[in-house]
Amino acid sequence: RGEGPGVMKELKARALQLLRASADAPSATSPRTGAGDDPTTPSSLSKKGTPSKQGAKKRTPSGGTPVTPATVGSTPGTPGGTGGSGRKGKGRARFAEFWPRDVVREGLRERHLHEGKIRVNPHRRQEAYVSLEGVPHDVKIDGYAAQNRVIDGDTVVFAIDPIEDWPALEEKTPRKVSRGRSRAAGESPAAPESPAFRAEAGAGAGLGEDDAEGGEGDAYWKTVDAEDDYGDDDLDLEDDDEDEDVLPGEVRRLAIGGGLYDAAGPVKPPSIATLAVAARRGGVNGTPLRPTGRVVAVSQTSPRRETVVGYVGFAEEEHAGRGGAGNGKGGAGTPTRNPKGGTGTPASRRAKEERYPNNIPPLRLYPTDPKLPWMIVDMSPSHLPASIAALAVENGGAGLKGILVSARVSKWSTSYVWPHCQLRESLGMAGELETETAALVAENNILGVEDFTDAALACLPAVPPKESGLTWEVPDAERAARRDFTGVRVASIDPPTARDLDDALHAELRPDGTLVVGVHIADVSHFIPAGSALDKEAQQRATSTYLVQRVMPMLPRLLCEDLCSLNPGVERLTFSVEWEMTPDGVVKSEWFGRGIIKSCAKLDYGVAQRVIEARDEGRTGVDELLEAVNDPSGPVKVGPEDGGPGSWDPSAVAETISLLNTAARAMRRRRFEGGAVRLDQSKVSFEIDPDTGNPRGASAYVIRESNKLVEEWMLLANNTVAIFIADAYPDRAMLRCHPEPNERKMGELEQFSREQGIDIDASSSRALHLSLQRLKEQSTDAYEVAQLMATLPMQLARYFCTGCQDEDSWGHYALAMDRYTHFTSPIRRYPDVVVHRLLAAALEAGFRGRGNDAPAAKVRKHPRAPKQADINAAAKKFGIPKSDKLQAIADHCNERKLAAKNCQDGSMHAYLCAFLRASPQCVMGIVRAVGRKHLCVFVPAYGMEVRVQMDGARHVRVTQEEGRGPNAAPVSVTIEWASDADSGTIATATDGGKSTSKADRKKAMRDTRGARGRFLNSTEEEEGAIQEYIDGHGVLPAPAREIPAMIRPVQRVCLLLGARFRERAKPEVTALLLLKNPLWTEA
Repeated sequence: RGEGPGVMKELKARALQLLRASADAPSATSPRTGAGDDPTTPSSLSKKGTPSKQGAKKRTPSGGTPVTPATVGSTPGTPGGTGGSGRKGKGRARFAEFWPRDVVREGLRERHLHEGKIRVNPHRRQEAYVSLEGVPHDVKIDGYAAQNRVIDGDTVVFAIDPIEDWPALEEKTPRKVSRGRSRAAGESPAAPESPAFRAEAGAGAGLGEDDAEGGEGDAYWKTVDAEDDYGDDDLDLEDDDEDEDVLPGEVRRLAIGGGLYDAAGPVKPPSIATLAVAARRGGVNGTPLRPTGRVVAVSQTSPRRETVVGYVGFAEEEHAGRGGAGNGKGGAGTPTRNPKGGTGTPASRRAKEERYPNNIPPLRLYPTDPKLPWMIVDMSPSHLPASIAALAVENGGAGLKGILVSARVSKWSTSYVWPHCQLRESLGMAGELETETAALVAENNILGVEDFTDAALACLPAVPPKESGLTWEVPDAERAARRDFTGVRVASIDPPTARDLDDALHAELRPDGTLVVGVHIADVSHFIPAGSALDKEAQQRATSTYLVQRVMPMLPRLLCEDLCSLNPGVERLTFSVEWEMTPDGVVKSEWFGRGIIKSCAKLDYGVAQRVIEARDEGRTGVDELLEAVNDPSGPVKVGPEDGGPGSWDPSAVAETISLLNTAARAMRRRRFEGGAVRLDQSKVSFEIDPDTGNPRGASAYVIRESNKLVEEWMLLANNTVAIFIADAYPDRAMLRCHPEPNERKMGELEQFSREQGIDIDASSSRALHLSLQRLKEQSTDAYEVAQLMATLPMQLARYFCTGCQDEDSWGHYALAMDRYTHFTSPIRRYPDVVVHRLLAAALEAGFRGRGNDAPAAKVRKHPRAPKQADINAAAKKFGIPKSDKLQAIADHCNERKLAAKNCQDGSMHAYLCAFLRASPQCVMGIVRAVGRKHLCVFVPAYGMEVRVQMDGARHVRVTQEEGRGPNAAPVSVTIEWASDADSGTIATATDGGKSTSKADRKKAMRDTRGARGRFLNSTEEEEGAIQEYIDGHGVLPAPAREIPAMIRPVQRVCLLLGARFRERAKPEVTALLLLKNPLWTEA
């Protein structure tokens, strides 16, 4: 794709030759699939199974054999194109071939194409989104054809649709009318222009497709608005007599490989700035637009393809479920389909079945995740587990019902509606906590304790056997090379159940008023040589995963619970940071280095909080410490009280906690004054029955000041180390950034606050924090809702390599820091191990912490500047990767961190559902959003939001008051009585005598269902749970509403929370709005 006139002339000649050749080439037909259509529904075929009129053949402008608008060569991924006929001999293509690698590379380089990770809408799978840096709204990939066989989480290459085709931000489908002209009434949108031409055979394999037999490049005529075109002249090709189709104000361009070409060469694509302006105000009267696009290639497949969890069923049963590309939800009316997605006769199906082992009918996998499509099960004996095959054969396959299985996506070729998958194993019966946990672990590809390789375990140091009574000791060489902190009183503060103690603290106040504080972090990198089998294993896992009932560690237990854990009473290796500062935490100097500590105590947040409160009340806090120590079953453990300078002394430890907390309070105040914002996301903690392992209690985890104390010192350590390593290795330091919030969602927060009369300023992180703090003092309920909404625009923080990202994007929005990294948890996070190595390399090269005369700026150069040769040698010694490799490690850690979070959240959700299923709970909720179909309600008791379904509620009518202005949310809903049921009908339904006929009683029971209890639409079991709550607490947590009821955001409602475990779906929390039944009377 050259720039010179000679190359362009050759390109045009080749284009003409191939264009003419394609006019005479036969082509498979393919019906058009609309952006929101289901590619497998009967609407895409005529009644007789032939292509509908949309796909009917028409003669090309240049004559020759008729071809369809869907001929190969139409823009891949667009509703009208297929880009190829699929695999040879496998029938018509359903999707486009991916573009060749060379075309993709050129498109990305020239900015005709873009790259990003795709996110599928779980509520509407045909919608997906990709973020494009610099554009305020996500790019919408609308329709299965536009998504082109991608799986949620794939990194895709996509083309942006012309701006004139973008819909308004809140519209569901793209605009089809160009700004250059108006469409006549009833006129259909024009199909992509034909004819088109194939790239030469063997142009390149599609990206990410292991079964592709050769990708296909695309070139086609495209009509664009002259005002939007960036070229100089119309493409001047001989024999081009089709210009009568070009309307005034439009020009013709030849589109090749995602770009537009004219006589002068490639047409410049719209810049990111142009796209951003159009997204913000490119619509009518300056309204925002939704960018749209289509996938042309997959550059990196999602790990989710390797770990799919779902239910298995027979393909013949699909008539009882919803057809289409499948979202795992029920429906009706879909004809039976063969594995290629087409319909077939019973005889043809039987013939197909005879080729499967043991006469097992074709199987489908229905993923529990609604973002994933249904899948065709590979029935070959080598890939169908014997245990699942046995369940499919026995008792007509009844044993498959309710069984969760794991699988992997094996391929998804263009001629198949669904991907193929290979089943791996049965996980157990759905609804059981162990099965749900196994499903989460498999789905997120989490490795457990038993999964460490022999090679990794062989890297562990030799330790004395337990029966010897001996313990591991610090080697003499390490003792000589490290700073000795064993004479300093060091203690750790952790959750009560923690066994992997990463960090410990010490503090002392010198006679001159200088506060000295040390943060000591387990020196994990000492035990994991860079490049070793154990290092590779830790890198692969990237993080520990904390489930409700167990931990899936990043490191073997010998390290994470023993040799690296800073347990009390034993010497341990550390990487330490020590500061000299004022008593209120203003840093004067800093020191970095490796050390040895001997912690005097393992404290938990609870006892540390009691000490803080005692000190605030004028007491010493010693009694609180002694009470905790004297509880043998408690979490507090201490080392020997031998009178040494670093040994356990309750009075000295209480003083240490006080010093640390006083400074932390001042540091926290300055941090928020400097622009930080805190958005707490509550977690649920459980009380577990020790006999059954089931939850018997649940509550929101409370963040106390003791948590914030530790957090503040860890933040300072991470920030200090980030500045140090970024100065030393500006091209290959691993930092952590947090981009600014999503612009559109921030606008929604401000609009919501205006509608509710709430003063929220989201112009900066500092303004947002101050607004939320003011609101917290005025109205706790409004604060809870506003804080929840403020979390929605926030983007994910992520690891990155400094050599692969512009310096102006290194900062952390929420913390208001220019440099930030993770240094303080190397036992459970691999990036911290990398940062330890970077810190060691920087110290080896000669960099040192700043002294008393160093400048106080956030980002400053260190006083010493070692030679570059020493810097490079140190990096090599400690195994610091080059920039590109380090960025790949960062990307992997980001993916694994998100997978661990999904697994952890899923574990809490499963346990909460199990608790609510056994013990439904009455709770107070705060309404966040209202609508005719559902209410969104925040439940402070569990720190979660639930959806209260109003659509289809019996005996009531729900209307909504619309908001003012464009895109305004409804301001209220009104619930009114709308039922034929009355007291007489209820009497008939509950009459057990012979005075009422069976038919009348049956009809009355049907008509009064949901109206016979104290609260509308409650079952007998739910009525019992509500009464049990009232008996135990005296009153409901919030008043039940009387009908008619008007409900607005930021109002309190009373809910009954329960749970259900539906087939082919994940467990979900249910919420019943308590409405007083106007027909109910006391018995």
